[in-house]
Amino acid sequence: MKRVLLCAAAFSAVIALGKSDVKAEEKQMGNLTLGQTKTVTLNPTTSRDNFYFHFTTPKSGSFKINVVLTEKRYKKDNEILDGGYIHAKATIDYKDIWSEYVWNGQGTYTSPEYAYAPGKDCTIRIDDLSEYSKYTLSITVDNVNYSNFEKEGNNFANAAT
Repeated sequence: MKRVLLCAAAFSAVIALGKSDVKAEEKQMGNLTLGQTKTVTLNPTTSRDNFYFHFTTPKSGSFKINVVLTEKRYKKDNEILDGGYIHAKATIDYKDIWSEYVWNGQGTYTSPEYAYAPGKDCTIRIDDLSEYSKYTLSITVDNVNYSNFEKEGNNFANAAT
């Protein structure tokens, strides 16, 4: 009986100690305009914070996403840090279409080109951040137009105009 009570007490202690009052924040960072570069500094308050950007798929052509992590600084003394990364993920219709770890000082990370129906909402999420650092990054969504881009939804090459 003592063993059962000790096990129950230990289990209760683990459950009680495992709870955290710190909650992740979902931070909407605004809308992106096709062709314009948005440079922002992300300042997470917990290591589970998520930052979101939205854009609308173009009326014609395809698009690609460019993300550059230009700087990482230690919050305590504002010292520039070498290395580090962020995780960038793009989602349309609740499906992940692109996911990439973007490393500081490693240049531009570019998604493949995507073509979706015009006017769809695309979400770009930035996460995997340290609460002890702040991150400066640039995001550009390029509209890629071709002179012979198929605009009709027939989905067959032999029926293309």
